[in-house]
Amino acid sequence: ETWAMRITVQRRLGLPLDVACQAVEAGKKAPNGKPHEELGDAAMVNPRAKHATRHKYLLKRLVKTLRSAWGMLIEMEPTAHLSYSNPKQPDVAAANIGKGHVRLVGDLKLTSSLTCKGGDRLGWK
Repeated sequence: ETWAMRITVQRRLGLPLDVACQAVEAGKKAPNGKPHEELGDAAMVNPRAKHATRHKYLLKRLVKTLRSAWGMLIEMEPTAHLSYSNPKQPDVAAANIGKGHVRLVGDLKLTSSLTCKGGDRLGWK
């Protein structure tokens, strides 16, 4: 049993996290300034990283998969996006791969069935 496996199983089952409980008892705050809570949701978003850690890892995996088919036509978080997506920076963009050789633009949305309030925050069924 490793610490990573323990945290993964605890999150999957919706159980309080050992490390989060220790942080709560010590009165520590997450990187986003919110106090830690037992399920570890406050620690998921780091404002200095701009995206949640899980979002970033999933985005990297998605881009790697898309690039295996279309190569470097796939752009991850393109910086020159204002001509086709103003002002929002998309997560993924690709020129000339859509039907009729149009630019495809995508934004990754990651949700979790495990929330600290015990319900779906987006209202999905």
